Formats: sequence, C-alpha cells, structure tokens
Amino acid sequence: MQCSVSPLTIVAQCSVPSVVICASHPTLGPVYWCFTDGADHNAPSCYTLTTNRENALTLPKGWRDSIMAWNHRDHMAKVMADEDQFLETYDLDESDDGAWETATILGGMLKVLQERSGQSPNGFSAWLTQAAWLDKEVQDEGFESSETYLIPQLKPSTWQRMQA
Repeated sequence: MQCSVSPLTIVAQCSVPSVVICASHPTLGPVYWCFTDGADHNAPSCYTLTTNRENALTLPKGWRDSIMAWNHRDHMAKVMADEDQFLETYDLDESDDGAWETATILGGMLKVLQERSGQSPNGFSAWLTQAAWLDKEVQDEGFESSETYLIPQLKPSTWQRMQA
C-alpha cells in the first residue's frame, strides 16, 4: 500500500493496487472472472466469465490472504454449478458394454465464449477446469480502487498544548 500526504492539505490518498483474475485461452486471449452482485435489487448474484476487461471482477491485491477469499475463492465452482451456464448430463449408452455417455451443455456467457473459441463444449469445459486462474495487477482506476482519508494535521503549537 502506498500513501502520500500532501503538506498543503489535510487529505491523504492511500492507493491499494488492484488485480483481475484471468486465464489465458489459446484462441480467446485473456478470460476474466466476472461478478454481478444482485443483492441491491433482490436478485441472485451472477458468477460468470468475460473477455471484456471493463466487466472483469476487480479485487484488491492480496485478496487471497484476506477475509475476501471467503467470498471469491470458489468463483469457478459457482460458475460450474450454475445450471443455466453449465450442465453435464449422463445417459446410458446403448452399446453392448452399457457405458455411461456424458454430454456437456453450455449456456449464457459460457456458450458465447465456447462458440467464439471454436472448441466443442467438452473441449471448452476441459479448458475451464484445467486453466490456471491467476491474479494480474491492473492500473489504478481512480475512485473505485483508492480510498481517501481525512487526516488532521496538527500545528506545532496545538501539539505542545496537548502534551502539557
């Protein structure tokens, strides 16, 4: 965390570096975690993926070592558990060995990304589960990624009176 105090003002600007969580897809390039909080309008929260950097979930650097990890560590599990985006079906194969056949059905943004990637649904879901989701530091975005605190600057005469 970097903090700078201007001697002419009583405001200190503390800037916490931000990260996005992404994995590199061979065709799509960077794929980011995306989160939409529906709590403010009584709707479910949406966990998904995007290739649009502006829609990516932005977290403070070091989030994995803080209490924020409890909220976001299972992002991919929530994406894969959303039946509107990801559904695996199992059907008994009609062949002689009676093996189970698995079919992957993608929806929502996962379907869009899968189609843009040119991969089959099974190939894209295999990439999703094997991808290395890493924190990538991004430039500060001003208002949302930094906090401003009022810090009173005591004059030397005030400080002397407080010590007495």
